[in-house]
Amino acid sequence: MSVVLVDDHVLGRLLRGDRVRAVARHDVATTGLWYLRLCQAVERSLGGMLSAPFAQLDPARRARAIERVLELPDDIALLSLRSLAPTMARQQVSFPKLNLLGRETLAAATQLPSDVLVAENNIGPRLAKALAETGHKVRTAR
Repeated sequence: MSVVLVDDHVLGRLLRGDRVRAVARHDVATTGLWYLRLCQAVERSLGGMLSAPFAQLDPARRARAIERVLELPDDIALLSLRSLAPTMARQQVSFPKLNLLGRETLAAATQLPSDVLVAENNIGPRLAKALAETGHKVRTAR
C-alpha cells in the first residue's frame, strides 16, 4: 500500500472523522511540525483555521476528536527527527531557502516515499517547487 503525507489541516479532518477521499487506499503519515501545529491549535482553541472545525462539533464528538489529536492513533505514522535530520541536512544544500517545516516535509516525502496531500492554499511556493523538483506530487484535499 502506498503512503500519503498529510498536512495539519488534512490531519485534523481525519481525526475529526471526516471523510477525505484522497487518502482512501493509502497509509497516512504526517510530520512532527504539522502534528505540533494541530496540537497547539486544539489546545489553544482560539477559533483559527485549524481549531474552528473542532469547536463546531457537538461536545461528545469534539472530545473524541481532541483526544485523537492529543493521542495520535497508531495507524497514522509520525516520522522522527532521528531519521529525518540527516536527510534534512543534506537537502539544505540543494534547497537553502526552505524553512524548517518545508525541510521536514521534503525529507519525509523523500524517505517514505510519498505524495503530499494538503488543504487548499496550505503550501508555500518554495516547498511546492522543491517537492516537484524531487519527483513528489502535491495534491489538494477536497
